[in-house]
This record gives sequence, C-alpha cells and structure tokens, in this order.
Amino acid sequence: MGTKLFLCVACCLLWAGHLEAEITQSPRHIITETGEKVTLRCHQTYNYEYMYWYRQDPGQGLQLIHYSYGVGNTAKGDVSDGYSVSRSNKTDFPLTLESATRSQTAVYFCATSDNTVLQGHLLSAHKV
Repeated sequence: MGTKLFLCVACCLLWAGHLEAEITQSPRHIITETGEKVTLRCHQTYNYEYMYWYRQDPGQGLQLIHYSYGVGNTAKGDVSDGYSVSRSNKTDFPLTLESATRSQTAVYFCATSDNTVLQGHLLSAHKV
C-alpha cells in the first residue's frame, strides 16, 4: 500500500459589505494514496464573481493556489503546480489535485468575494 495523504478541507467564510457569502466545501477530510487524482468541491450560495482556493501548510500562512473572476475565467496563484480548477457556473469552483503528493498535505480553504479586495486581504477564516 502506498503512502497515505491526509488532506484536511476546511471551510472559509468571507464577507464583504453587509452580505455574508455562505461557502461549503466537500469532502471535509480526505485520506488518499499518492498518485491519486483528488477533487475538492467548493460551492457558494451567492453569485459572487470572485472565488479563490488557498492552502495552508503546518505553521505557515495562506498561499493562493488559483482564483476565478467569473464563469470560464481562472488564473494561477503563487502555488499552482499540480493543481487545476474550472468554473462552469457562478456557484461552483472545484480544485483538482492531478496526482496527489506528500507535499500537498495541507489545509485547503475556499473563499468568495464580490470584488478583488479579498485577493490580498483575508477577512475571516473558519477551520472545521
């Protein structure tokens, strides 16, 4: 049996202005074999244009993996190697680990915003 990976998926709640954007991530936790393809799902209840995926390694700060600025528009972040994303509608933004490695063991956060201010400033994060 190959090396197991533990990917902890956490919820990230962000808000802008007076409205709160609800975000759900699934699954909450993943244990997988190295080399396996893994997809983390992110769904928002508001139709915000901007969605983000971050990872947090033990003892480190958040690092931007990928972000989207509307349906069909995605861009790479600072640590995008080994990951892919898609945005076929406004509410969903799945993150795929193409071939899971030990170095991808982290806590993953999805975020959403109605503008780009959150790209550089995280307002609130909640680990589940």
